[in-house]
Amino acid sequence: VMMHEHDIASVTIRSEMTRLRRVLGADALLSKPYRLAIDIEVDAITVRDALQRGDLTTAIAQYTGPVMPSSESPEITDLRIDLSAMIRRAVLSSADPEALVAFAQTADGQDDEGVLRAAIRALPPTSPRRPALLARLDYLDRVYG
Repeated sequence: VMMHEHDIASVTIRSEMTRLRRVLGADALLSKPYRLAIDIEVDAITVRDALQRGDLTTAIAQYTGPVMPSSESPEITDLRIDLSAMIRRAVLSSADPEALVAFAQTADGQDDEGVLRAAIRALPPTSPRRPALLARLDYLDRVYG
């Protein structure tokens, strides 16, 4: 239900559950009420938990980009915004060059001027990774002014 921005008909829910059963297997989904019978790993939760443990390396490695970017559901939108802000803040506050460069290569970080500048500042002046980051900043400046 969190995936839909509006209330949905029960026939739609049944249809979605049938699709989910096909993907996960017949024994993976129970009914009355619908619930999972298996443990699943959700990347957004894995990232959030890693951030809460202070494990920035795992968080960045598991962060594949914005949560369900095409969803307009208020709950999913909130989760997407919160997780993106959490990882960005953690990366920036760490000042860790490896974390900054890794995040600068994600969908969220590649267009984030603040992240790019922080990564450049954190790297030694002779780092071979600086030119690519500087080029990305130049590109953003040309495109967005």
